[in-house]
Amino acid sequence: MIINKDERYQNISITVNLSGIQIIEDSFIHDFNAIIYKTKVNRNNILLEIIENKKIYDFTKVKDILSDLKKLNIAILALDDFGSGYASFTNLIHLPIDIVKIDTFIVGHLNSDKYCDTALDMVKIIKRLNLKVVAEGVETKEQFEKLSETGCDYFQGYYFSKPVSNIYDILKQKNGIFLQK
Repeated sequence: MIINKDERYQNISITVNLSGIQIIEDSFIHDFNAIIYKTKVNRNNILLEIIENKKIYDFTKVKDILSDLKKLNIAILALDDFGSGYASFTNLIHLPIDIVKIDTFIVGHLNSDKYCDTALDMVKIIKRLNLKVVAEGVETKEQFEKLSETGCDYFQGYYFSKPVSNIYDILKQKNGIFLQK
């Protein structure tokens, strides 16, 4: 575990991927709080990404745990890969989440005349629920522009950067700046 002591980077958010199975363990909230205390990470800079799949079988327990995390000022990225697999519109409405990540599969359909409008409508529906939207797998300027025009909040993909192994070193080299106008 690395603790960042460079004050220039104290406000960088970090995303932690969790499975539905992990968050329903009895000790999850206690263990999570212990890690926060030990690392002195600002709770407001933590985003939890919960992969929605058939493993979220105890919906009430998941909802209660997510509600407890919200009380701790933790942002919740949920329904990773929304639009594929087991993602559910019901969960968008009932889980206390802040952000939805739409799957690369959906973003890829922005290149299709047949499905482009449907893919963009998904973003619009999520936005109408007052949730933020992350588009995964953005690879082209055209995808970025279409999603931007529709109100997408955040983007991931090769259009911006290939995966990086040590973000801290890259931030130091670029003075914390990735994109410049």
